[in-house]
Formats: sequence, structure tokens, C-alpha cells
Amino acid sequence: MASIFHGLGGQRSLTTSNKFQFPSCKTLSAGSARSFSQLSSILHPPTSFGDRNIFKKQVNGESKRVGHSRPVICGVEKEAGSVEAPAPRVGVVVFVLKGKSVLLGRRRATICNSDFALPGGHLEFGESFEACAAREVKEETGLDIDNIEVLKVTNNLFHEGAKPSHYIMILLRAVLANPNQLPQNLEPDKCDGWDWYEWDSLPTPLFWPLEKLLQDGFHPFLNV
Repeated sequence: MASIFHGLGGQRSLTTSNKFQFPSCKTLSAGSARSFSQLSSILHPPTSFGDRNIFKKQVNGESKRVGHSRPVICGVEKEAGSVEAPAPRVGVVVFVLKGKSVLLGRRRATICNSDFALPGGHLEFGESFEACAAREVKEETGLDIDNIEVLKVTNNLFHEGAKPSHYIMILLRAVLANPNQLPQNLEPDKCDGWDWYEWDSLPTPLFWPLEKLLQDGFHPFLNV
């Protein structure tokens, strides 16, 4: 699979966090007499039954229940023909370290072509971050990695390209299981090749999510 950093496009926004935060929600006061009725109305809107609104219609003199065809989400009808935003996806990106060097590959893509990027890819169903990191690095470079650790989580919005995309990036670091193993370019249609670069003299241009991390002072060698 192509690297997340090898498959995405132009810069819009990126936020980082070392903590997971949950959106705020309304709460009902335990002392309120209306609490249960309010909760019931939220969970069971009076006119919503699954994906249909039920109402009565006179047919041949008889009153019958008829289902409305437009879908209902949380009690609110979705307008016919409306387009949903693409769902966020999860990417796993790996800082493969060797001494004070990091492994980078040069992208082959229609957007940000020739930018230098990290190996990585999409998280598959039921897969751990560490297993995904080992699989993607192996698929792209042939390298076996060890001591895999999660470092950081970033929130990335891409608005350029054919359609917008939203990626939650899980950043990990790892070292070579065999220090003498050499990287191979196993996906030449997506990458010009892999090589080691000293952290203090990284090549340019860097793919923008990686460049943004550096500008924010991120350092994968901390505590190594």
C-alpha cells in the first residue's frame, strides 16, 4: 500500500495532540423533573421510527400509516440529493531511525510530486498501530523493524486534489531489526526510492505534514 505521506495532497491544516479529547455534549440535571422526558424525547423523537417518518393518510375511506421515503438521522430529515462529507480515515506513519538518520522516500504523485516523505499507510480493520507500521514498512521498503512505539497523533485536512480528505495520523518510531539490512523500492510507481538522511540536514522539499511537524519542534529522537 502507498504511504499516507506518498498518497495525499496540498496543505490546508494540521493540528497535533498527545491526548485524546472527546466532544462536549449536553447533560441533563439529575434534579430536574423534566430529565427523563427530555432524555426520552432526544432518544426517541416522536415522529421518527428508524429511517421513516410515519403519518396517516386516507385511502379508500380508511386511515392508513404511510412511510416517508426520506431518511431520518437523529430525528432530522436528510435533504434529498445532499452530499455527505467524506469520513475521516486513519493513517499510520513511521519514523524508521538509524543512528541520527531517518528513512525518507521521494514521492511519485500528481500532487506534491518529488516531495520527501515517510513510509506508512492506511490502518486496516482489527489491526494494531504497531502491526500496521511493521506491515507498511515491509511492503514499501522490504525492511523489518523493531522497538515500535507510538509518538504522536495529528489531525490533517487536505482540501486540494479531486476531493477533500481528512486523515488522523498515528506517528510511530522504530529501528531496524537487522542494522545491516538495506531498503528496497518495492513500489516504484509511488516512490523514486528510499534512503537515509541526517535529521539535522533533511532534504527538501519535505511533504507538508512532515515539514509542519519540524516547524513545531517535533523530534523523533527524544528519549532515544
